[in-house]
Amino acid sequence: MNIQQLTDIYLRQRAFTEASIKHYRFVTRIFTRDTDIENVDEITLDVLLRWRDVVLERGASRSTWNNYISHMRALLNFAVQQQICVNPPKFSQVTMPTFVDRPKVLRPEQLQVVMVYVSSETSAFQPHWFWATLLRTLYYTGMRRRQIAQLKWGDIDLRRRAIELRAESSKNRRAWEIPIVELLAPSLLELRRHTVTTLVDSCELKERYVFDIALFSNKYYSCRNGHISVRAISNFFLRLRALTGIDISAHKLRHTMATELARIGRYKDLQILLGHTNIRTTMRYVHPDLDDLRVMTNNIKNIG
Repeated sequence: MNIQQLTDIYLRQRAFTEASIKHYRFVTRIFTRDTDIENVDEITLDVLLRWRDVVLERGASRSTWNNYISHMRALLNFAVQQQICVNPPKFSQVTMPTFVDRPKVLRPEQLQVVMVYVSSETSAFQPHWFWATLLRTLYYTGMRRRQIAQLKWGDIDLRRRAIELRAESSKNRRAWEIPIVELLAPSLLELRRHTVTTLVDSCELKERYVFDIALFSNKYYSCRNGHISVRAISNFFLRLRALTGIDISAHKLRHTMATELARIGRYKDLQILLGHTNIRTTMRYVHPDLDDLRVMTNNIKNIG
């Protein structure tokens, strides 16, 4: 059986998100292109080692390589279960140790610089209130890009100050509810007002996507189903980094928000807010800064 056929069978039997399906297909295409190997039985340890050399020489990081290998391992393990493959290579022999840099979160002054720029009427991002609301929503809720892109007005209860994060847009295919903080509510109300004013038929607002930039500007691409694309959000942050000199991203906003809330010490509540199924995942979002560590170490007993 060839690799693409195996991938089709594997994906058909698994309830993956659209993003995961695309990534599996991307990895197998890269493998076939780099190795010229199409049959599952031809995948050996030597083939994987040579593929690793190609990937790393192309400038990919060790983390990227390990990501490729984890997907290939899942496919080959499935092939063994289905008796398609009998003797797969040991993937543990080709994974690489990675170096973990000091985690980076945004400082309060950096967040202020970014918000002042994006909120300005002279900002490169127009309409400025749309992008300012996008930034505030990412920070004050900790949502991922895919979740904010697929957020509908029907998911937002402004009266109860709550947002329903639907299972189909979440990474772990689970639904949960998060609060709307008072600092975010006015921005969402303003965006709703602009949306209602722009729409011809406001009766269908509940089914409309919240962040549909195509309603307000023809300079940005929206997905065919009416919401801003994940790529458009990534491109927004790329431009924002270039214009402000601040290394900001949607994921960094999520880490910054989680780190700020972690100082309260309610890690179980933070886990629920972020939508993690495992508390260990949540703890990877906790990045105490030097001042936090200084306060802690000042409690060490004096030994003279």
